[in-house]
Amino acid sequence: MKKSLGAVTHAMPTPVWLVGTYD
Repeated sequence: MKKSLGAVTHAMPTPVWLVGTYD
């Protein structure tokens, strides 16, 4: 999940994305 979080953050650094990926 950590890898996905990094990829998502690179594509769209949004707090909502971070929370959704972390959840």
